Amino acid sequence: MVSVLDDKLIGKELEMLLRNADILSVTSRGVATTTDSVTLSAATTHLINKTNVKNVRSITGLTFGTDYTYDLDYDNTGAIVCLITFTVAQTGNYDIVYDYGSTDKIFYGLPRQEQMLEDYPIIKIDFTSVSTEQAAANGQVFESNYLITLYVYHKTVDDLNDTVKNIRTFTLSNQTTSYYLRYIIPNSSGPIMYSPDKNEKLVFRTVELTAPLNEETI
Repeated sequence: MVSVLDDKLIGKELEMLLRNADILSVTSRGVATTTDSVTLSAATTHLINKTNVKNVRSITGLTFGTDYTYDLDYDNTGAIVCLITFTVAQTGNYDIVYDYGSTDKIFYGLPRQEQMLEDYPIIKIDFTSVSTEQAAANGQVFESNYLITLYVYHKTVDDLNDTVKNIRTFTLSNQTTSYYLRYIIPNSSGPIMYSPDKNEKLVFRTVELTAPLNEETI
């Protein structure tokens, strides 16, 4: 059975983890938190029929990855909504806690060039490198190591340092929280710099995280 890591799924999970951890507050992100109380009957999926769901925080008694995953970009006859998929069919009463809003400030991908100063703070998630080495003599087991870079943008140095501390605290306290990666730890932080395309009205800093020893098989 082929088991190869999917960068897109890893990136979206990192996005979810940072949003759920309130690295930036819901107010800063421009979202609100709500709860849907639902009754399921042998359900393998559940649709949150909103076009602006940003992250699922929790589902009663269930764990992300092990018990469910979700797709924020599910096309429901032309409407992009959130589809939750359960590993095993679920029956009973569940509270689904999630954030929603017209925008967000933590994301996996590139920021738009037209973003204005009022759109900040922002945390952008990207992969600096992924290295893979053979881990078995049969050539069918490999060990992959991820270097993850968070680009943190703020309007003041104090706020920037507070956010960097929050990131380091979260990753040190929740090393094995990720489903797709074995564990994540802080690696290094870059210097504080002015963002050159915003007339020095923004400061930014990179935070590097390491996620080693991930197994892939063919």
